[in-house]
Amino acid sequence: AIDGTGLTSPTIYALNDLTISGFNVIGNGNTSDQNVKVITTTTFNLELSNCMIKNAYDGIFIGRSSGEIDNVIITNVNTGIFTFCGFDTCKPVIKNSVIIVRPGSGIGIENFHQGQPTIKNNIILATQYETSSGIRNVIELKKLIVENNLVAGFMLNVDVGVTYDTVKVINNLIRDYNSTNTGLGAIYG
Repeated sequence: AIDGTGLTSPTIYALNDLTISGFNVIGNGNTSDQNVKVITTTTFNLELSNCMIKNAYDGIFIGRSSGEIDNVIITNVNTGIFTFCGFDTCKPVIKNSVIIVRPGSGIGIENFHQGQPTIKNNIILATQYETSSGIRNVIELKKLIVENNLVAGFMLNVDVGVTYDTVKVINNLIRDYNSTNTGLGAIYG
């Protein structure tokens, strides 16, 4: 395990392309400070597989990065994965992973400002209905693919936001927290 309990944030900060596999990575335990992250890369590619990530505000922050997150379990975070591209050339792939966010204003995966993310074969869950979004896209993306995911329990399960080229939302199981809620809906955009 890589244990960041009580340390400064992030637990892992990539200063070059980074590959991590087979680790349990623990954040510093502060889930209320939005600057606290478990893994951060701001300009380098991240290849992350077969890991557990937990105990921080953001599980993974990927800035200006392509790379792949595969078979990762993320728990006890407010935002599971946050991508920020700034250019339309980065193409992060998030697949075969489980993300369970804390109750309240949590977001499973948030994509911010351009880029071309692919989100496939994931389970993204909220444990309390007041939780914000399963997959949320802010500002504008060039391209978005959301395919074969289970997204459930959020006020907005998939919020595609503004995308200026292509959006594909294909074969997802999207479930509201309960059948009597008055939330905004399963797919929004």
